[in-house]
Amino acid sequence: MRPVLLLVRRFARMAPRRLAVALALLVLTLAAGLGLLAVSGWLIAGAGLAGIGLIVFDTFQPSAGIRFFAVARTVLRYGERLVSHDATFRILAALRVDVFRGLATAGRSRLRSADLLARLSSDLDALDGLHLRFAAPIAAATVVLAAAAAVFAAVSPLLAVAVIGPVVLLGIGAPFALGLAARNDARLRHVGLDAVRARLVDLDVGRTELVLAGRLAEAVDRVGAAAARVATVERRLQVRDAGLRFAAGIAGQVAIAGAALVGAALLAEGRLSAPAYVLVVTAAFALGETIAPLRTAALELGRLTLAARRIAPLVEAGRTSAGTSEDQVVGGMNQAKSGSSVRAPGIRFDQVAFAWEDYRGPVLAGITLAVAPGERVALVGASGSGKSTILALAAGLVRPTAGAVTVGGAAVVRPGLGAAGHRIGLLAQRVELFRETVSEAVRLGRPEASEAEVADALALAGLGADLQKALGDGGSGLSGGERRRLAMARLLASGPDLVLLDEATEGLDPDTAAGLIDRLAAFFEGRTVLIATHLADEALLADRLVLVRDGRLVEEARRGDPAYDRIVSGLVRRRG
Repeated sequence: MRPVLLLVRRFARMAPRRLAVALALLVLTLAAGLGLLAVSGWLIAGAGLAGIGLIVFDTFQPSAGIRFFAVARTVLRYGERLVSHDATFRILAALRVDVFRGLATAGRSRLRSADLLARLSSDLDALDGLHLRFAAPIAAATVVLAAAAAVFAAVSPLLAVAVIGPVVLLGIGAPFALGLAARNDARLRHVGLDAVRARLVDLDVGRTELVLAGRLAEAVDRVGAAAARVATVERRLQVRDAGLRFAAGIAGQVAIAGAALVGAALLAEGRLSAPAYVLVVTAAFALGETIAPLRTAALELGRLTLAARRIAPLVEAGRTSAGTSEDQVVGGMNQAKSGSSVRAPGIRFDQVAFAWEDYRGPVLAGITLAVAPGERVALVGASGSGKSTILALAAGLVRPTAGAVTVGGAAVVRPGLGAAGHRIGLLAQRVELFRETVSEAVRLGRPEASEAEVADALALAGLGADLQKALGDGGSGLSGGERRRLAMARLLASGPDLVLLDEATEGLDPDTAAGLIDRLAAFFEGRTVLIATHLADEALLADRLVLVRDGRLVEEARRGDPAYDRIVSGLVRRRG
């Protein structure tokens, strides 16, 4: 429950006034409903007894009360819905930003696309019930039941116990006991829906490969199997829901019986009039409306706790990355936009360690490396040695588990920007392109770039200057090598002060790669460059080589040292 409580507190801090108003309106709505039924019973009983001549009864007051409570309940219910949903949507909108930022900066970027979709959609959608179906109904029911207990106790303490006791024990305690028992099923349903979503995404993305491998039908069956498991869990939850309805019904009936029995004794003693007796009984009946929303809260408990456990760390990580240095971010951006001159920063890793959350062992351990301003360093080593993770740390995409990474003597305040305004450009192994024109793709990191600058960047990357050529989803319409070079043009056009390249020419033919490397050598003049590569020709761009093995830096060599040539000779050479 700790993540749930943390998010409840986060909700309260984000929109305290709106949530307070919504809670007050909900309490008044429940009170108006209680009053409406109670006064209706009072009127019916009084009018009936007066009609047969047993008492004298003034129907004006209960009639006015019924009109007042009926109108008030309708208006209050509308106002409560309006305010509470407005507050919830505002909070969820802000949480989506925090979660997205947390996914980008807190080491969750390795999640598959379906899992990312689950975090940003189903998990966050589950949290809309945090206020609407969990915190607010519980708080409102507590206030209303406490007030009702005080009123009944003023008449008779025994009456309060007889009416409120069954409601609390059977109407609240039993549903939440059953809800706790159903937590596993609620979680299984949530996880099962995620599995259906993930398999549908895999089916869509990999349909060509599945068809060619003759396994499309198998993949479709896997989606159906996941959906069938969800349906089985849904049936179990429906049975539990019926049990919750039964418990709530029993609670109401016992409360009514208690009110009737104790009220009858008070009636016989002359402490209650006949109409007041009926009012007490109908008020006990109306308490069922107060606790009815708690049944939904109980059934949603498992789903809510699972979503909160997934989302709370991302929210905290997103807030940390945004809030700790917001002024530095703004200041750095202004400096970055103030001109296009290169201000090469140094970069330093001090005893840096890193581990992914879903990976058992550390990816990096004890990394200490200093790159001087304007220096070019190549990280070389086998695949999986940790080179890409070092670049991700330098770019600010992930944060170290231990130690510190600084660019220009200061922290990286957000991905792509140092605290002193140094611009960081990263060419990752995976190229992401969108449905746009070539010009728009190149301008992603620097929208103000002129057409001449865009054309120059394309030329440096070895591409033609057809700026208005339209790209399909994911850059469809381009070959793999063209997508790689277009991403390189995008990086070049942004004019980074610190350049990070991860297998920059992977997938290019030898002649194209050689031409690109020659042009990059000129562009790198005056810039700090950190390269991750297993290719000899890329490594030769660097002034210094650093050999990475199993997450550790095991050897360094500068150009001219015998070790430099030895390390290069051990790297992969392209075949012409």
